[in-house]
Amino acid sequence: MAEHADLVGVINSEMWDPVDKMYYDLNADKTFNKIATPASFWPLIARVATQGQAADLVTHILNPNEFWTTHHIPTVSASSPGYLPGGGYWNGAVWAPTLYETVKGLEAYGYYDVAKRVSINHIQNLYWVYVETNTLWENYHQESPKEGESAKPDFVGWTGVGPIACLIENVMGILAYGPADSLDWNLTLAEKHGLENF
Repeated sequence: MAEHADLVGVINSEMWDPVDKMYYDLNADKTFNKIATPASFWPLIARVATQGQAADLVTHILNPNEFWTTHHIPTVSASSPGYLPGGGYWNGAVWAPTLYETVKGLEAYGYYDVAKRVSINHIQNLYWVYVETNTLWENYHQESPKEGESAKPDFVGWTGVGPIACLIENVMGILAYGPADSLDWNLTLAEKHGLENF
C-alpha cells in the first residue's frame, strides 16, 4: 500500500497534464508525449486518479473527436496526428485488452453506465462483423463495423473478453467475487436474460 501511495504521487505529479486534463507518457526529457491512448486511462484501473481527474478522463472518453468513435475506444485518440481513420492497427483500431481495461477503470470510479455503453457498443460491433465474416478478429475498425486492418481472424484470445466478460459483467450486471464466494446481480435490463450453470 505504501508503494502504491508513492506511485500515485509520482504519476499524478509527473504524468498528469492539468491543461489537457489527461495522463500522458513522458519523453526522455520528462516533457509530455502528447499522444492520448487508452494507456491514458490506466490510472483509473490502478486507482491512481482522483475523482476529479476521473471525471476529466470520462469527458475525453465521451468525446467523438477523441475516443467515442463509431466503435468506441480506439488505440489512439482520433484527434492525434498518428490516428489513421482507415483502421490503423495500433494507430486507431479497437483492441479488446485496451477497451477492457478502460471499462474496468470506469467501473472502479463508479461510471457503470459509461462502462455499460462502451461494452454494448463493443459487443454490437463484434456481432455485426461476426455475422458478415463468421469469426472473431484480433482487432476492429473504429469507424465502421468491420475487422481491423491487417487483423488476424479466428482470434478469440483477448477478443473473447467482449462477448464473455463485458456481456456478463457490464451488460447483464453479474459480478462474481471468488475470494468472498459471492455473486452480485445488478439488474438493469428489462428483457429476459440470465446465465445458466454459473
